[in-house]
Amino acid sequence: MKVWKGGAILLTVLLMSLLNHTTVSAQTDERALDGVYIDNVNISGMTEAEAMAAVQATIEERLDDSITFTMENNSFTLTAEDLGYTWLQSEDLIRSAVSYGKSGNIISKYKIEKDLQHESKVFNMDISIDSGAVEAILEDASKRYDTPVQQMGLKHEDDGSFTILEGKSGRQLNVGASANAILWYMKDNWHGGDTTIGLIEEVQEPSGDVNALSQVQDLLGTCYTEYGGGSSSRSANVKNGAEKIDGTVLYPGESFSFLDETLPFTEENGYEKGNSYENGRVVESIGGGVCQVSSTLYVALIRAELQIDLRYSHSMRVGYVAPSMDAAVAEYAKDLIFTNNQDYPVYIEATTDGWAIRVNIYGKETRNPGRKVDYEYEILDNSDPAVDMEAMLWKVVTENGEETRTEFNHSIYYLPKTDEEGGSEEEEN
Repeated sequence: MKVWKGGAILLTVLLMSLLNHTTVSAQTDERALDGVYIDNVNISGMTEAEAMAAVQATIEERLDDSITFTMENNSFTLTAEDLGYTWLQSEDLIRSAVSYGKSGNIISKYKIEKDLQHESKVFNMDISIDSGAVEAILEDASKRYDTPVQQMGLKHEDDGSFTILEGKSGRQLNVGASANAILWYMKDNWHGGDTTIGLIEEVQEPSGDVNALSQVQDLLGTCYTEYGGGSSSRSANVKNGAEKIDGTVLYPGESFSFLDETLPFTEENGYEKGNSYENGRVVESIGGGVCQVSSTLYVALIRAELQIDLRYSHSMRVGYVAPSMDAAVAEYAKDLIFTNNQDYPVYIEATTDGWAIRVNIYGKETRNPGRKVDYEYEILDNSDPAVDMEAMLWKVVTENGEETRTEFNHSIYYLPKTDEEGGSEEEEN
């Protein structure tokens, strides 16, 4: 009995020693256990070199897979390679996957092998997507597929009446949110094969007020200037500039920038070469003649008594409006800006007939019927030999038989420069 008890004790000690003894430092088998995956690549029975090759081959195959991007009304298809899809190759990942279940005590290793018979062990790959390429793709898609919102507007009919134009909603691709969705999906949820990703768009609803627009019936201010006899290109520029501002509706408090509506002065934007002022000389430039549009608009605006926020005179006199009634524009340098300071919307109508341009400002007339507004210029003395003319513009208001004169603006026009003289580099169209 004593011998048996001693043997039992010895056996127990040996078993406990076996269970608790770890074999971390023991030599690892060279091949992965059955049921081990790297992403969706089955590396069962593979060596580290074989597993690495299998994963690389899978990545290469995925590069040609189609990724279709969908929007509400459009779609386009690219490949994973177009998105800069890349596996951040890791030898540590391969080693960990192949050696999985090879360390620990005999019980833990046995348990892992049994578990693998029921559920695979998946090691995730570290995937990279070229965020710059994705954003460039989305920016291009935005240019091609975005539909701008069409606000409610007005149309002046031939019989003098106004028709209210219904607006249309627009759709704009949210580049930032769509890029994040693509990066998240491709890195964490895509495992190869043709797939579809929905892009994120924002719907822009048209704005407008039917009741307010219906109040636009009255002519508040007008101006007519002639350009007939000039070059065909200059006439084309006047027509093009007029078309870009025609039909504009401004609600109370809204501002208007002439340059925002007419830039850029390029052939792609409908402009041709025409005479303009640059550095104190008459030169040919793209968009030459547009200043006649801004000047004609300016005179109509001041007669409508809208708020002028920014206006520049030309460096040299022009012949189509009186002194100090011109409004020069120069790309990114001189602008004409005004604000609708009325209680109702205003409508800009700009038309040409090949000989002249007319700008009308329509709205709701709230001024006293007996109020008369006029503008008069005064030539001032100026002893500067470089100055051609210095002029003051006065606003003259007659109401209830009383006349008030207010200094409105002040302009200095210079003589054309000789070849030896310098000057500013601003080009006035």
